[in-house]
Amino acid sequence: MLGLWLPWAWLSWWRPWQRANLFCHPFHNGIDGRIVEVEELDAADSTPPVCPLDREDTVLVAIDRVVGRQPRDIEPVHPGASGDVVIPFPAQEEIGTLVTPAGMRNPAQLGKVIATIDNIAGGRIIPGLGAGWMPREFTDFGVPFLSTGDRMRQLRETVTLWKRMWSEPEVTMEGRFVQAHNLVCEPKPPRMPPLLIGGAGEKVTLKIAAREAAIWNNLAAHQGALARKIDVLKEHCVTVGRPIEEITISQQCLVTIAPDEASAGPMVDTAKKIFGGHLGDPTGPLAISGTPERVREQIRRDEA
Repeated sequence: MLGLWLPWAWLSWWRPWQRANLFCHPFHNGIDGRIVEVEELDAADSTPPVCPLDREDTVLVAIDRVVGRQPRDIEPVHPGASGDVVIPFPAQEEIGTLVTPAGMRNPAQLGKVIATIDNIAGGRIIPGLGAGWMPREFTDFGVPFLSTGDRMRQLRETVTLWKRMWSEPEVTMEGRFVQAHNLVCEPKPPRMPPLLIGGAGEKVTLKIAAREAAIWNNLAAHQGALARKIDVLKEHCVTVGRPIEEITISQQCLVTIAPDEASAGPMVDTAKKIFGGHLGDPTGPLAISGTPERVREQIRRDEA
């Protein structure tokens, strides 16, 4: 299953290839994923870029980052709005976020939004949820950035509320951070939305993923520890009594698509300046760069 990530970009609905950075992010069970960046083209160029991932089983993933670590003149679009925009894409494509910090929004209201969008989309939403790690995402919008332990509890309680409100007729919940009283969420999502849990914390996040996630995503900054993280996830799955095979394991990492091989190097250098280590090492073993044909070859190599 492959995905298309719509992140730090100024999106133009009518000619999106002109002002959008497009990212492709494959999800494989036990195989690391890839994020593919398409260099922003000149506004006068009306030719859309060729996506190297010619697959029917596609996930459109909007980055849930209302602020970024990149310069302030390169700020991301709103993930919810991005999800609304991509709903008209072909019906086999799923839509999600990578990932929403649980404490940034009212969890009951967000759960209702997801249920509504999932109905509009015909059961194609993959809600991505994490604890959050960037203080600016919270404090710029007047939301408290709590301690790590409290943010983990927000994550657990949000997952609990969502699964209940998407399946039960009426929900009352009194958590430390999440409360709901006689909450009715109708219409229900067409399917139980498969939760993606993102994060690398071995004691808490991976345990939550083992218990609750349909997909677990390892942060790009922890690429080098992927094998260990999978082993820890397996241990948590044994503890909670769940087969690891029920969880799709995905790895976030940066891939740069260049119009030709000569352009790949400068684009990688630009990626380093913009993202630093946030999306991993763009020259490391999990990075992919080159022409669309070269990117296809590298992805197929890793899928084999």
